[in-house]
Amino acid sequence: MSKSKIYFVALISIIMIAFLAGGVIAKEKVKIIDGFKVAKGKLAPRFEAETVAGETFNLESLRGKKCVVISFWATWCIPCMKEFPNLEKFYEKHKDTCEVIGISKDTQRDKRILENKLKELKITFPIIHDYSDRIRTKLYPSKSIPHLIIIGRDGVVLEVKIGIKDPAKLPEELERILGDNLKPKPEGEAVKEGNKSENESKSTPPEEGKS
Repeated sequence: MSKSKIYFVALISIIMIAFLAGGVIAKEKVKIIDGFKVAKGKLAPRFEAETVAGETFNLESLRGKKCVVISFWATWCIPCMKEFPNLEKFYEKHKDTCEVIGISKDTQRDKRILENKLKELKITFPIIHDYSDRIRTKLYPSKSIPHLIIIGRDGVVLEVKIGIKDPAKLPEELERILGDNLKPKPEGEAVKEGNKSENESKSTPPEEGKS
């Protein structure tokens, strides 16, 4: 084999190693903790993921501290784009007592489009770019988006909604569903973490993989 061919093979090998290494790094961005799917009236399935800002979002860490609204969406989803500005309004009003997390299923190659859209809409709540759609398909399955999961401060799922007829009324609808969960927790109140559901007690070991 000539030296040029040896150099060529070596170069291809280096590129493949770099590609595979990148895949390993990507796998660490989403961790599926529970092995059961969402159910109204039950504890929300737990996950941990890296946001587009590079911070770690852990659903379980909010239990007993804040209620949570999870929004599954994508930049190409027109109803999502109508809901998002109103979700931001809700977040700005209640961010001291309620966390909002957007989980985008945009493809990996659309990362720049996603980032530009967030700037355009002036979104301030955390966003997870789950381009393999693992969190939704494994824990919070739905046939379409926008898909909202509304969780009380105790970690129990209060409502699962597929879109809303009038996006302008989304803040009002969330306030209705969350009720007292939006009020500041009284000083000295013990942190409630809810009773472990039968499903959670049987949860599978944490699963890590490509986001």
